[in-house]
Amino acid sequence: MSIFINEKNIILTQLYKEDQQLYHNYAQSCGMSSTTLTLLCAVCENSEPISQAYICQDWSISKQTLNSSIKQLVSEGYVTLKNCENNKKVKNIILTEKGEEMVKEKIYKLLEIENNALLQLSEQEQEILITLSQKRNLALKNLIDKEIKQKENK
Repeated sequence: MSIFINEKNIILTQLYKEDQQLYHNYAQSCGMSSTTLTLLCAVCENSEPISQAYICQDWSISKQTLNSSIKQLVSEGYVTLKNCENNKKVKNIILTEKGEEMVKEKIYKLLEIENNALLQLSEQEQEILITLSQKRNLALKNLIDKEIKQKENK
């Protein structure tokens, strides 16, 4: 492997970590954890009620970590859990009135910030960023999955 490629990977990793730190800082400024911030963003960005399983899968959060955030939000009166009509084992996360007020104040502001940051790129740059990020993540996932399987087979 060339040092040049390794340096590029270091830069990409540093950018990813910096991105995560920005969200962590914003979450802290709102008095919540990064996981809670992500959970609330997921709830806001879906027009239909969503389940814990959906958030775990689509937002790459462990079930235990997410469950802790949900329990805290339930105890503080920001969300309730409601059985899914199709599957009584699945519970959807529903914002309470108190939760909706908090989301309007804190989460919608973050979504506005994200949109404004993306608008600083041209439409073509936005599409390229999305396409290349998806392509890299898929390649990384496939290679890591392959490595994990090889280790399991030893």
